[in-house]
Amino acid sequence: GEEPVSIQALKTARDGVDGSLTAVLKYRSGAICAVDGGFDAQSALVSEICGTKGSLLIRDTFADTGTPILLTRDGVTEEVPVEPCSRYVLQMEDFADAILNRRAPGFALAETIRNCGIIERILQTAKE
Repeated sequence: GEEPVSIQALKTARDGVDGSLTAVLKYRSGAICAVDGGFDAQSALVSEICGTKGSLLIRDTFADTGTPILLTRDGVTEEVPVEPCSRYVLQMEDFADAILNRRAPGFALAETIRNCGIIERILQTAKE
């Protein structure tokens, strides 16, 4: 994936504790990514990914429920089944198995480092 060419971000904090953050990332291709989250408003736990060919709506993003993902293409929405699971346990099991069996983990180290770099850029850009 490409790196963002520009980032704008705003955040709130109270007594040194993060409250909320909103960021807009712009990419060379023209794609724009909007991210927001916080602890100081009613919890929604929703992720939406929109593209030129459709969108995905992930309800209960961080819950280990079997809530279906909604896939919309050409104005038609279908439910994509999701098995309930303990996703964080599965990530740790995959990582442990990768070490024990000398294989690459499901998420490449380079991708993780890149994601952490983008998060760091967002936090450095964020203004209260």
